[in-house]
Amino acid sequence: MEIVTVSNSSKMYNTFPYHSHGYWEIILNLYGSGIAMIEGEEYPFKEGTIFCIPPETKHRKIAENGFIDACIFIKDFTPVKSGKINVFEDDTNNTFRVLLNLAFDIQMKNEPNAREVVNSLGDAMYQLLISWGVNQHKRNAPAEKFQSVLLQNISNSNFNIADEMKKMGYCSRYFRKLFKDFTGYSPLNYLNHLRIEYSKKQLQQYHGIHTIKEISVNSGFSDPYYFSRVFKQHEGISPQHYINRIGFYDLTLISRDTPMV
Repeated sequence: MEIVTVSNSSKMYNTFPYHSHGYWEIILNLYGSGIAMIEGEEYPFKEGTIFCIPPETKHRKIAENGFIDACIFIKDFTPVKSGKINVFEDDTNNTFRVLLNLAFDIQMKNEPNAREVVNSLGDAMYQLLISWGVNQHKRNAPAEKFQSVLLQNISNSNFNIADEMKKMGYCSRYFRKLFKDFTGYSPLNYLNHLRIEYSKKQLQQYHGIHTIKEISVNSGFSDPYYFSRVFKQHEGISPQHYINRIGFYDLTLISRDTPMV
């Protein structure tokens, strides 16, 4: 995907006149809420709303208390969803906003290969839109927020998942169902899945530096026996057998009190 330019303005507008461009314009609303008028149709927007507007399409935005947005102009954009105007919402981590800001910063610095890097970030943003387009019916802010909490605590062996669930403001039974409907996992199984995937990378990279017991703690498991049990449930083999399978046989660094089965 070839990006023509990235624009990121801090100026606030209450309204902006009808206009159009010769390229696709991807607009991310950074602040404020109001109505976008696109080819005579009204589309509400808020912070995080993303509009994908085709070339030569007249559009404007109106917000009583003001709005700030950023935009990307693209030569070869392919709509993600059917319909002339594709509308999305950024996720709870503001991932699209982070990528757009990074693309803008790199464009402004104009360092070697800046255009290639900006185009690569554009591809990443496009893949996000594809993902959101496929899963639009499943978008769920509370579940996405809790996913982020779990990701931030992969290595935290003192993390109490029950306490964090209470902070979400739902009864635990309802929230477990809500989360499972969104991810396919219960909150605990989702956390264990993240931790096991993380532990596999640790075993691959640090098998000769850290013991299995140390890696279990680094992966959020305070009990190495529980780690071994969960690992085997997920992978079908023990951590030690996993090391053997990928070709690492240095057993002298494995702690004697680490479970091997």
